[in-house]
Amino acid sequence: RNGDGRTDLTVSKNGLIMSVLLANASGVFVLDDLSTMRAVWLGFKSALDSGSPAGALNYISVDSIPLYSDLLTQLGSNLSTGSATWTDIKLLELRPTYAKFSIVETAGGQRTLHVLIFVKENDRWVLEAI
Repeated sequence: RNGDGRTDLTVSKNGLIMSVLLANASGVFVLDDLSTMRAVWLGFKSALDSGSPAGALNYISVDSIPLYSDLLTQLGSNLSTGSATWTDIKLLELRPTYAKFSIVETAGGQRTLHVLIFVKENDRWVLEAI
């Protein structure tokens, strides 16, 4: 159940988040891209927090996997410490197959703005750039 007390539905295929459906006031499920991208972001952060580079790569676009595979591997034991310093994502731009969000990282008293890019790849929202 979500904040409005209605049940929502997350659709997965082979363990990968495909979409999130929200129940409207009539109880009818409707596709919600923003909730889907939030679920993808939370799944990515959860994989980082559990120290799983391979799990985190499940949320990355095919074109970006080579870049982030090396980066996540280099982070090693520091992989699970980063996401605690990030705010929730905030929508900046939404198009049918592209979305831009921001997060703010606070570390050592410094606040840094980061931009996240999501793309729709094979009918699935994934992270293109972090």
